[in-house]
Amino acid sequence: MKYLPSCLLLFMALFISSSIQAQITYPDKATYDFSQNSTLINFDVYSAAYPEYNFGPDAAIQLFIESDSIVAKFGHSDIHVQVKAANIDEFSDPSKVRIQISSDETTGHYKGTNDPDPSKYDYMIWPHTNSFEGADGHLYSIAYLEFTGWTVYGYNSAGCPSNNVGAIAFECWMSAAILVRSTDGGLSWDKVGTSPEEYVVASSPYKYREQNNTGRHGVFPAETGADFGLRKVGDHYYIEVDFWGEDFKIRSMARTTDITDASSWRFFDGEDFSIANINPYLEEVSNPASHLPPPIDNFSPLNFNPNKLPVEGLTYSTYFQKYIFIRSRSFSFAPEVTPGIYYYLSDDGFNWSGNAMLLPFENNFDTFTYPGDDEPYWPIFYASITDQTNIGGTIGQDAYLVYVQPELNNGNYDPSLNPKRDINYLPISFATHQISSFEVEHTGLEIPEDANPGDGYCDNGYGKCSVI
Repeated sequence: MKYLPSCLLLFMALFISSSIQAQITYPDKATYDFSQNSTLINFDVYSAAYPEYNFGPDAAIQLFIESDSIVAKFGHSDIHVQVKAANIDEFSDPSKVRIQISSDETTGHYKGTNDPDPSKYDYMIWPHTNSFEGADGHLYSIAYLEFTGWTVYGYNSAGCPSNNVGAIAFECWMSAAILVRSTDGGLSWDKVGTSPEEYVVASSPYKYREQNNTGRHGVFPAETGADFGLRKVGDHYYIEVDFWGEDFKIRSMARTTDITDASSWRFFDGEDFSIANINPYLEEVSNPASHLPPPIDNFSPLNFNPNKLPVEGLTYSTYFQKYIFIRSRSFSFAPEVTPGIYYYLSDDGFNWSGNAMLLPFENNFDTFTYPGDDEPYWPIFYASITDQTNIGGTIGQDAYLVYVQPELNNGNYDPSLNPKRDINYLPISFATHQISSFEVEHTGLEIPEDANPGDGYCDNGYGKCSVI
C-alpha cells in the first residue's frame, strides 16, 4: 500500500469540503509580454559614463522610492552603487540620473578586507538588504561572505587544486554569514567586532577544503542572491541558510532575540532552536557532521508563527493577501521541472505554497556552461519583483520582474566578459482562476517513484514525493 503525504491528505480533505460549498480561488500563472522586456541599466553605457563602474551587479537589485525619486541600490563585493531617477524609464540614460559609486571598505555595505586567511571570515562581502535596529539604536544586518581559494592561492595549487583555470573553481569556494552594523543610519557598514567569535553567525563545521571538496561548501543563502532572508516576527529574528558540503546540502533555519549578538543565533533541531553554530577554527571539532542541523524539510509544516503575527522583512502581496517570494528552479537532475522563475505565497512567512510559474526560461533565454562544468545555466541572475507603481512597497496585481543578465560570447561564458552584466525589467501581471474539481493521474514524470513501497512513507529516494 502506498501512503499519500499528510499535507496532501489535508489539502484533499479541505478541497472536498470546500468544493461542496463553493469554488476555490487559486493562484494562476503570471502573464507577460516578453517583447516589453527593457533594460534598466546597460553595463557598457554606464561604464562609458562612469569608468569606476567596472562590474555589473552580483546581487539582487533593491528598488524603492525616496522623496521624489526612484532609487536603485546594487553592487558586488568591491563596489556599491546607488542610482536615483525621476521615473523608471530614465535609468537607461546616465545623463538623467544621480549616481554614487563607492569602492571603499565600508560605504554602502561592508565589503570585506580580502583577508587571505579563511579562518578570519573576512575576504569578500556582498551587499545585504534587510536591516533592523538593535537595542543600542544601531542598524544590524546579516551579510554573505565568500572565500574564493583560486583568487588567494591560484589554480592548480595546494590551496586550490583545481584544473578549472580562468573560471570558477567550485571546489575552492567557501561561504559563511556574518553580522554587520551601521552606526550612521545605513550610510556605512562594518563587521561587528574584530575577531570571528564576535561577528560569525553561521559557518560550516568543516574547515576550508577539509573534505577535499569537489564542489562549493560552507553556508549559503537558501535562495538565489546574496541574501539570507533576514526577517523578524515578534521578538525573534530569523535567517534561512543552506549548509553545503561534500555529498550533502541541508536547508536550515536559525533565530535569535538579540540582533546585536552574533553568538546568540541557534539552529532548529526539529523541536526547538537549540543548535549553536560551530566555528571549526575556534573549537576542536572531532566529528563535524554531528554539528550539522537536520533539514527543516523533515519537519514541515513549520510552526514558527502559529498566530500569524506580522513578518517584517518579507514582501507582501495585496493582490493575493499573502507574503510572496520568487526563486529560480532549474535542475539537471530533475528534468521534469520546467526551468524558470516561480512565485510562492505564505500566510505566516514560513510555510509556502507550491510552485506557480512567473517566467519560463525556455524560449526566452539560451543556456550556457562554465568552463570545466557540465551543468547548464540560464543567464538570468538575482531575480526580484517590485510593484509597478508602489516601487519597493507591497505588490499589487501588476509588477516588474527585475533581474541581472550577463554578457555571453556567442552563447558561451567568457571570464573576460563576466563584469559586463545588465539590469533588465519585465512587466508582469498576476492572476487567479477558479477550480471546482481535479483528477490525479500518472503524468509520466521522469523521476523515480516511491523507493520503498509499503514502508509507510512516500519518498522517491531524494526526500521528495510524487503523487502517482
